[in-house]
Formats: sequence, structure tokens, C-alpha cells
Amino acid sequence: MGITWVYDDAREAYQANTETVPSPGGRAPVNFLCPFCSSTFTEFSSMQRHASSQHQLRRPLLMWRGHEVGRERKIATPGEFKIANCTRAIISVDRAAEETIDIAKLEALLGSATNASVRVRLENRPDKKMAAAVSSYRLEFRIADTEALSQVEEAFQEYLVRAIPNPDRIRIFLEDPRCTGVGEEYASGLYAYVHALLLKEGAGDNGFISAYALHTERFGEALQKLEGMDRKLARSVCSLVRLIRNDLSGDGDPGLGQIGVAYDMLRGPDVYGASVRGSVPAGELPLCPIDHGTSRIIALANRLADADRWSAMLREECRTTASDALLHADDHRKVFAYWAVTALRLGDRGAARYALQQIASIYPFDGWASAALAGNGSP
Repeated sequence: MGITWVYDDAREAYQANTETVPSPGGRAPVNFLCPFCSSTFTEFSSMQRHASSQHQLRRPLLMWRGHEVGRERKIATPGEFKIANCTRAIISVDRAAEETIDIAKLEALLGSATNASVRVRLENRPDKKMAAAVSSYRLEFRIADTEALSQVEEAFQEYLVRAIPNPDRIRIFLEDPRCTGVGEEYASGLYAYVHALLLKEGAGDNGFISAYALHTERFGEALQKLEGMDRKLARSVCSLVRLIRNDLSGDGDPGLGQIGVAYDMLRGPDVYGASVRGSVPAGELPLCPIDHGTSRIIALANRLADADRWSAMLREECRTTASDALLHADDHRKVFAYWAVTALRLGDRGAARYALQQIASIYPFDGWASAALAGNGSP
């Protein structure tokens, strides 16, 4: 092992005593590059805000009658189709091979389809650097013409109106050739309504088609299938369903007779006026079966609509009906609404007070009932 000596010459000694080395300093600034353009940012959050505001990727939409259709949807009534946020459309009709189609042609094709199974895939890729947003739809078109709808209604009248509805008659109705093909969706909606009536009246206790535990769900299915069909029977059923469910989202229809009067009275004294009293023929023929509870409610509404003065007899009839344990709670609320509307229409605000108190905080009557209770409604 040896020892080595290192000597600094004069130049090295001079430099060591006269020059300083700068300190290394901190880390170099980090820049975040936008993945879709050349913009750079010193903060990641700024880059995120830029990407979300300047490079938005929206999901493509298939609209029908102003609303997006579901992932799977049966179309039973005609309507306009519109496509939004789409750069490429692919279609398959009746299980044929998929093909790319122009968006305008796709909208026209869907708008003219009547009896077909259509699969649609929409893609939106505004930038090649982006992954495409994709929406897929499966549409079953079963749009019946007037003749097919009339045949379904004939079978409905034959099996379920002129005869007492029961499980066997419902099965025969569904199996009737007039209720197949493009008319199947219409028949299915009518079936759901009658089934809901049987469930409501207790016919479901024997296990008959027990897929739904509550009749309200079947009423909702009937409304979904029949809503928008330009048929008097369909409009009557939809109004009945809304009446039974206290659903005031529908439009009034003077052509629905006693059903229309009972439905319009639920809207309050400002909507239902005295001018329509007595306009309903008493002997109108039934278009569809109605459960006993709803029949009783409709009859009460029309008797009150025809009344020209308030009396203790009307108050007692309303009180007795509203306290009937056999009626559903929704029917009790309808009675209170009819009671209040009639008393207010006939100028007896004191007689309406108790009924208004029962529904002033219950949707959908709370709007007009609370205002009338506070003295801001119609006299």
C-alpha cells in the first residue's frame, strides 16, 4: 500500500479561491400537455378544466317525440325521430347485416317504419384523438293501422266489455288472431288495464298472473302502452288510469263524458267551471270495464257536478263515501277534492273547509287546495 500526494498548481489554486459554483436550485417546472391540442398548463386542474370545456365528448342520442328512447323500446304509435351528437350511425333491420347509414336517412327510415325490428348504434367522435362515445338501441316497431286497431277493439268489446272479465276471457282475448301482429301492443295495453282491475278488486288473490304484486304497477304499464294512441278507447283507459292514480298530468278531454268530468274536477275550482255542468249524457255506453270503486267515484263526481246548490244531504253523502273503508286511500282523497270543488263552486266556502284541510298537504291537490283554504282560490 502506497501514499499518493496531490499538488494544486497556481492556476487551480487561483480558480478555487476566485470562482463560485451556483447552487443546484429547485425542481424544473412541470408542464401538463392537453391530450387533444398543443395547449400546456402549469397546473393539472387547469388542464382538466380546459379539456372538459374545450374538448367535450357528448353521448349520442336517439330522440323520439322530444325524448330519448330507452335502450329497448316498443314503438306502437307514429312519431318523429331526431338524432343528436352523432358522427356515425350503424343500423340493422330484422337481423340483417349491419351497415353505415346517413343520419338524415336514418331519421326518415325510423319515422316510416311500421312493423320491423331495428338495431341502431350511434357513435360520436368529434376528434380522432378521442375514443368514440357509443349509444345502442333496440327498437320494435308495431304501429298498427286503423283497421288493425279496430279489430283489437272489436275483440276487446266481445270478450271483456260485453262479458264479465275473468282469467279465461283475458286469455282468449290475447290469443285471438285479431290481437296479434301489429295490433299486439295495443292489445297488450288493454290487457294490462283489465288485469289491474282484477288485481284491484281482489281477483289476483287466486294466483292469477301474479307477476305484479300491486295493481298500480299494471295500471302504469297500461298507461305507458296506450298513451299517445289516437283512439277514443285508448284515451278513455288512460284517463281512467290517471283518475284512479290521482295523476293530473293528462289533458282534459270533453269527449270522455262522465270520466272526463270526474277527472277535470280533480284539478280544482279554477279549472273546473260551472259551465260544463249537465253536459254529460246519463246513458252513455261503456267503452271499457271499470272497477266498482272507480264507478262509484265517477257517479259521485257527476252528481256533484250537476248540483245547483249545496245541502246537508250532499255533505253527508261525501262524508260517508270518504270514510268508506272499502275504498282505497286515493279514492278518499278524490272524494274530498270533489266535495271541496263543489262547495266552492256553489259559494259555500265554510262547507268546503273540512275537505280542503284533508288534502291541502297532499300531492297533487296541495297547490289549489292550500290556496283555497287560505282564501286565495275561487269563491
